[in-house]
Amino acid sequence: MSTIEKAAARLVAKDKAKAKAVTQLPAVESVAVEPASMEPTPTDPLTAPESFEKIDKTVLETVDKAVGDKRTDEKSDEKSDNVAKQEQQNTPRQPSAALHQTCELDFEWLAENGFLVPGHNNPQQAQEFRRIKRPLLLNTQPKLAADLPLPTNVIFITSALPGEGKTFVSLNLALSLAAELDKRVLLVDGDAAKGDLSRWMGIYEEYGLLDLLTAGQAYGEKAIIDSNVERLSVMPCGKVVDNLDELYASSLMETLLAGLASFDQDRVIVVDGPPLIATTEAAVLARRMGQVVMVVEANKTPQSAVEQAAGQLEGCQMVSMLLNKASSSAGAGYGYGYGYGYGQTDKDD
Repeated sequence: MSTIEKAAARLVAKDKAKAKAVTQLPAVESVAVEPASMEPTPTDPLTAPESFEKIDKTVLETVDKAVGDKRTDEKSDEKSDNVAKQEQQNTPRQPSAALHQTCELDFEWLAENGFLVPGHNNPQQAQEFRRIKRPLLLNTQPKLAADLPLPTNVIFITSALPGEGKTFVSLNLALSLAAELDKRVLLVDGDAAKGDLSRWMGIYEEYGLLDLLTAGQAYGEKAIIDSNVERLSVMPCGKVVDNLDELYASSLMETLLAGLASFDQDRVIVVDGPPLIATTEAAVLARRMGQVVMVVEANKTPQSAVEQAAGQLEGCQMVSMLLNKASSSAGAGYGYGYGYGYGQTDKDD
């Protein structure tokens, strides 16, 4: 066999091997596909195809989950808001940026209501408050104050019952004391339940005494506001809280008052307090004060109420009694005298 014939035989053998390999490949099943009908197939309106049911269920589950997640988020946000509000309520207030701005008393309006503001003369009433303040100032003299446990330059004004004129007396006494050339006066609103004094002075919303106590702050100077009356500054009552009695009875209150009293030896502090019979905190506060003045309205306050209120002041350092709205036939609108205390004798001024 020639060389050419041998090469041809090898090519034929290779072609047969390739054909055999192709025939041994796995068979593929054929799928018959019918041509799509051009006519629309009617669908039963009451029964959706199974595939549609699966899609609808999936969509509904997705929607329900999304709505549920949204409601959960809303509840979570609402809960967070409530927690934030609660935390805000429980968080002690801080002094505002306007704290040390001047408190602008409305002189004309106050004068119309009987207050001894500068530029508005009321000679008879001015004279009456001079008679009231003199013995109180005498009690602040260093020789007398040195022998007493509580600072006598802190004067607490209270009454037996509401409406007897204690706030009227507090503000007028502070204004009269501020007229002293060598004294400065701090007027404190300690009647937090009503806050009438703060309203008269237009500082009811300002940071004050109760805010200091709630925040655990013993440094009272940060809540003091200057006024447009020379030598008179004021301290608002602050945000009202439920535990007034406990705050006033605390050692923090004692420390705060002592700090205010010692900060300026020439300053007299007048505290307008709540009535004794109507509240429990009045008697608590009275025991913190160097001097107590109880206002009684003439011809109105029952004697039993006076006796009950006076009984709550037993044990206080110095107690004075002031008769408000006394008969003008007596020559003055006020009667004044001493009661309990360290050997004070009854007297009229």
